[in-house]
Amino acid sequence: MFSFSKPAVNKFSPSQERTDELIDYVIKNSLPDLKKALDNFPLYPMDTILDKYENNLLHIATIANQPQIIRYFLNKGLSCSKLNKFGQSAWDLALLNRNQLVIDEFLTHKMTITNDSLKSQVMTLNNQISDLKTKNGMLALGKSSLKATVDSLSSSIESERSQIRTLNNTNSQLTAEKNALQKELNREKVQSKLYLSMAQEAYARLETEKNALQTELNKEKSQDKLYRADIFSNLQDECVGLRKKVHALTLEKSKLESSYKAVVLEKKSTLEQYSQKYKNLLTETEDLRQSNKRLKTDNKNLQTSIESLMATNCKK
Repeated sequence: MFSFSKPAVNKFSPSQERTDELIDYVIKNSLPDLKKALDNFPLYPMDTILDKYENNLLHIATIANQPQIIRYFLNKGLSCSKLNKFGQSAWDLALLNRNQLVIDEFLTHKMTITNDSLKSQVMTLNNQISDLKTKNGMLALGKSSLKATVDSLSSSIESERSQIRTLNNTNSQLTAEKNALQKELNREKVQSKLYLSMAQEAYARLETEKNALQTELNKEKSQDKLYRADIFSNLQDECVGLRKKVHALTLEKSKLESSYKAVVLEKKSTLEQYSQKYKNLLTETEDLRQSNKRLKTDNKNLQTSIESLMATNCKK
């Protein structure tokens, strides 16, 4: 289905002979030779090494079904979303080849990035908890010194009580805002599920169209052989259109995920700003940790849905 071609001339990429050598190492799954060859010309970024169809090394490794080489390129930072001349990314080629080992490498890399992000968030929360504990210790020391000046501060007790009432009112407002944010997050989750359902229906329609095209092709094969070339060309154009539709749906899903994450980050920032007004900071921090755990669970559920959708697409 795919073929490798000689690279196009580019003054920012290695020579054709060097590029052919790299492509040969990728196809033969010769990782040591590939690393050694890349070390010989470090001035050329790996994403500038292209063939005449603008396939980079990750595209070629995906077409050649080389999971080990794919893992090496992903760890080196090559993007799996970079498009070739036909508008196909390495991930699209992996789905077309239907090689589960190759698909698993891409999914593992994506999960690793997600896990690293979650670990960073957990470390940030732990640092905040440590800061709060330090402030709590300082407050405890302050209380011991305030005991000696209780008589002189008796006139300000009523003012402090008024501030406490104000803080209680603020706490109630923050609780109401937090509940409103939670409802909004729930609505976003329902919308995400709706969009995923729409995407699945779209894939089902594409599958139906594909089956209809296949039936038409079988009928046309029984007719005059002189029209076979034209029919094949028309079907190929239809397949390209279907691929573009699938790519458009994938982009739409990515936009929805980005919008969902932006809303979550914005609401989380708002909660953190208001949380400084609480007197009992340790209790509010624990609430934020529980909220983070629920977000992780929702993230995993969403990831599971995406993987199920990808698995369905692979079967097609």
